[in-house]
Formats: sequence, C-alpha cells, structure tokens
Amino acid sequence: MKHLGAEQASGDILIFLDSDVVPEPGWLAAMLDAVLAPGVPIVCGNTYVDPVGLLGKAFALAWFFPLRATEPGLTDQEKCYSNNLAIRAELYREHPFVEVPGTTRTAMPQLRERLAARGIAMHKCRHAQVTHPHPRGLAHFLKRALVHGRDIYLKTNHDAGRDLARRRLGDTLAEVGRRYAAGMGRALRQHRRVDLTPAGVPAVLAIMSLYYLVFAAGSLATHLAPGPMSRGLRI
Repeated sequence: MKHLGAEQASGDILIFLDSDVVPEPGWLAAMLDAVLAPGVPIVCGNTYVDPVGLLGKAFALAWFFPLRATEPGLTDQEKCYSNNLAIRAELYREHPFVEVPGTTRTAMPQLRERLAARGIAMHKCRHAQVTHPHPRGLAHFLKRALVHGRDIYLKTNHDAGRDLARRRLGDTLAEVGRRYAAGMGRALRQHRRVDLTPAGVPAVLAIMSLYYLVFAAGSLATHLAPGPMSRGLRI
C-alpha cells in the first residue's frame, strides 16, 4: 500500500504515516526539517508504545519499539520503522519497498539493507515522535505474535538465499531468543521509566514471555506449513 501511494505522489518529498500511529505536536515540521537537511535523504521519527496500563507498559518495555525519546536531535545509530518515514522521492524511485513473499512487515528491513549497501544511512529524528498501540485483546495479541514469528522466519530464510526446500528453523529461533532476552533485560533495567513498580515486573515478564512463546510457535508453524501460514495470516 505504501508503494502504491508513492507511485501516485508527485512531490519531491514522500512522507509515510501509518493509520495506527498518532503523531505528537510538531512531528511533521521536525520530519521535514530533518529530511531537507544536507546529507539526510531519508529520516524516520521515533515510534514508541504509550505505557498506559499494564499491557501498555509490557509492550513499551519488551516489544521491539524503543521507549519515548528524551533527547532531541538526529542520529543514524538507531533502527527506523516505516510507520513514520520521510524520504526524497528520487531516492525512493531508485529503491522502492520490496516485499518478501508471504510476509507483511519486512519491506522496511529490506530497504534499510539495500541503502546501507550503497552507504546511505537512515537517520532518526528523535523529537519527531509517534505513539503506536499495543495489541488489543487476546485474539489480536496472539495473531500479532504469530505473524511476527512468521515474518521473521520467512525473512531470515529469504536473506540467506534459501528456497522452501532448504529452509531452516534454527537461526530463526536464535533470533527469537535474542529478541526475548533483549526485551526481558530492558523490562528489568528500565521499568521505572514507565512508572512500573518492582512488584509489577513479574506480570510484565509473564505477558511478554507468552508473546515470545507464541512468536516462536509462529516460526515453527511456518516451517511446517509455509503456504497456509502465508495465506491465512495478514495483519
């Protein structure tokens, strides 16, 4: 959908904003100032989960988005997401989003890797911030985790140049383990930044342990049945 919109745009700057993120005041001005600066052809804002309620705190701490940025400025040392992105149209026409077959959320990593190969860094504008919702309800929670595992499995094997007959599960599960460990570590170290008391930490760890367990199950299910997992889960 992003690519379809970009093909119909006529401006020199393309700005992508997902329907499920909410920009903070000043977001657009900060993004435009950043992408118009010399040497910054592509920039993202900082996406974070609003830590409201126990589930919000759990996903703010242990999901893949960082916490709300506390310092302004540009950096090329942090990961960017396509849910709020500004890019010069000429650069996008040379390097459009390319989807990994069967996935729904791998086009941005692919773009990041292609640009990095050309020595083009993605910058993050820390003071252009948007909030992203956490999964709503158990059904969405489970589906989001399964899709996450499916997409990581397909991307890992795609990037390694493996077709379905040669696909592997081990390195994907290792990636799940790294993400789980990073999320649990951040929850333990930074829980006070989201006003989570030490007594609430075990509940957060339990919630996100379930998420990453289902995440791993999504990878395993895709390994066993890649066709149904690709066709049946769209989010």
